Amino acid sequence: TPLLKKLEAQGLVERERSAADERSVNIKLTAEGVARKDQAIDIPSKMGDCMNISPDDAKALYDILYRMMGKRITESL
Repeated sequence: TPLLKKLEAQGLVERERSAADERSVNIKLTAEGVARKDQAIDIPSKMGDCMNISPDDAKALYDILYRMMGKRITESL
């Protein structure tokens, strides 16, 4: 919720109640959010250019971290 509030305050997302179920809230990107999304697509490759790591090593690292986070979430339940 805090992140959503920040994104909403920046005009990047909008919240609206679901017509089908008043308990649900739908989140959608604003036009500004879509524009930022298009800009953000290049961020991973630009970050990779700044690091001394091959694309294969970066993928391996991502896979390991993802498994670790998944395992940690499972263990805490």
